[in-house]
Formats: sequence, structure tokens, C-alpha cells
Amino acid sequence: MKFYKILVFSALFFCLTFSATAQEPLLSATLSYPVVTGNNYGNKFTGVLDLGFQMRLVNTEPMHFGLSANAGYFTNSLEADQQSLNESALVFQPRLFAELDTPILFGFRPFLGLGYTFVRSEELGISTRTTATFTYGGLNFNSGLSLDIDDYWFLLLQYDTIKFKNGYAPTVDISDEGMALLKFGLGIRF
Repeated sequence: MKFYKILVFSALFFCLTFSATAQEPLLSATLSYPVVTGNNYGNKFTGVLDLGFQMRLVNTEPMHFGLSANAGYFTNSLEADQQSLNESALVFQPRLFAELDTPILFGFRPFLGLGYTFVRSEELGISTRTTATFTYGGLNFNSGLSLDIDDYWFLLLQYDTIKFKNGYAPTVDISDEGMALLKFGLGIRF
């Protein structure tokens, strides 16, 4: 956990240093509603919130390349073995991305990303007061489209597909060891 705190603070310092000297927006942040799609492990979860952060490192006309990360929160309540369970999952998705930005597309910006997803899932037994925690991850492919509202604000549609390592998902009732997410949101460039 200490490593993650150091990593986050280092990235934040790096980003603020870049944005202080930039002439056009290099950074953006998003707030999205995640929806789990498909018949897979994540299908049992309900999305609550997804926060995203993007940093454009290389700007070549018409492409932008950079780093991005998303953190999402998901919940689930279920009955299993005559016991009520509350389950929550925190999904962290760092990745590299490429974005196409050209006037020909009239404010639409398609993008692709590749990274790794970390999932921390916690099950709490209501009647037995027991807690089980699982940590797992897998390769993440990301694609999406943003639509500029003005020079700073934009709408976002994003799709993530995650392939967990073989046998790495924590439950036995999965038909596909993966997870698919569709995110709808709003973002700002600064």
C-alpha cells in the first residue's frame, strides 16, 4: 500500500510540473458511471463510480500519446448458503493510450489503450460477520470516444475488456475469466 501512495504522489507531482509549463491542456480528468456488460465474472457487480485521469506526453499532429488511469468502485449484495453477503470491488486500471485529434472529426476523439487491471474484492458475511478479501488482475484493452463540448469540457464513452490470468478470478461460478465495462461520463481538460 505504501508503494501505491508513493506512486500516486510522484505521478501527481510529475503531472503538475508538466501542466505548469504547458501551452495547451495536457491533463484531463473524468467522472463516469460504469456498467458491467456480458456474461462474465464482473456481471454480478453494480457500478457505482469511476474516476479517470489522463496525461498526454507526446503530441504529434494528429495523434496524442500518454498515460491514463481509472479507479472504479462496484458493489453487490447476494444470498449464498443461507447467508447474506455484501461484496465490493475496487478496480484500478493504469494504461498507455493513443488518441486521434483532428478537425476532420468535428470534436470527436477516438482513443485506444492497453494496460493492466488490478481488482481488490471484499466479501462481508452479514450474519457471520466474516470478511474475505481477494486481489487479482489481468490485461486490459480499452477503446472509446470523447466528444468536445467546448475547449475544456467533453463527453466520454469508453469500453474496457479485462482478461484475468488463468484461474486467477476468485470464484468458481464464472463462465469467462474476464470482465467487460462500459463507461458513460463527463470530463475536463486542464
